[in-house]
Parts: sequence; C-alpha cells; structure tokens
Amino acid sequence: MCKAIEDMKDDARNEGRNEGWIEGHREARLTAIRNLMKKMGWSAQEAMDALMLPVEEQKQYSALI
Repeated sequence: MCKAIEDMKDDARNEGRNEGWIEGHREARLTAIRNLMKKMGWSAQEAMDALMLPVEEQKQYSALI
C-alpha cells in the first residue's frame, strides 16, 4: 500500500512540474514577443515569425497579447 501511495505522490509531483514548465515556457515566449514588438517596432505577427513559432501556437499567443 505504501508503494502505491508513493507512486501517486510522485505522479502528482511530476504533473505539477510539467504544468509549471509549460506555464513558464509560455510566459517566456510572451515576454519575447512583447520585447520584440517594443524594441523593434514589430507587429505581433512579425515578432512571432522572427521567433519561428508554429502557426498553431501563433493563434494562441495572439489571443494573449
């Protein structure tokens, strides 16, 4: 029984880490997009193209900017 509980705790910890990594990665990309827009005078689309973001992701980031 203790092994099952330890496995559940490990799974929950790993899931939390993964979610944190994804959120941090998303925030870093948003910051990069905004910085390029500000420093270079680029549109959001130009900044995302310069960062070579996939089209699917560009849609998501456009909604957040």
